[in-house]
Amino acid sequence: MTQLRLSILLAALALVGTLCAGQAAAQSGPSPATRPAVAAPVPVDANLMRYWSDPNQLRLKDTVGATDEEWNVLRPKINLVQKLQAQAGGRRMMMGGAMFVTALGGGAGEPSEVEKADAQLAKVLQDKNAKPEEEIKPALQDLREAKARAKAELQKAQKELRELLTARQEANLRQMGLFD
Repeated sequence: MTQLRLSILLAALALVGTLCAGQAAAQSGPSPATRPAVAAPVPVDANLMRYWSDPNQLRLKDTVGATDEEWNVLRPKINLVQKLQAQAGGRRMMMGGAMFVTALGGGAGEPSEVEKADAQLAKVLQDKNAKPEEEIKPALQDLREAKARAKAELQKAQKELRELLTARQEANLRQMGLFD
């Protein structure tokens, strides 16, 4: 009886091994020599791919109710307003029921004036021996001035954006926090 069980077990293992080997061979596909040539990849604009893959940009476009042509003009101006809002005071923006902080300017490029002044103030504050009148107050004043310039730029950018919008588009963007 034990020998019969052992024979059945060995036969089952052989069958499983054969099936696995057949499955592996089927998945490997044709050999490189018989595989058809693949067409050269089509160049893709990375910015365009980032835009179309970003659901927030698509939601924003739908919420504004802009055509593709309008969106090509409005998107950079909206992005500038968002960037300047973050620099001027870290505004928050509603999008699709979720709240997120608008991205700070700079990104992979050069840091903004506000980011530089903020980093300088943080550096001064890390020094426990920093003198209030000689180091802390000037760094704080530089940050205030940079934010004031960012606010002035923000007001100008908002004005330029308003000139391009319909009343409904402006109202939608106001509800989302782009305008006061």
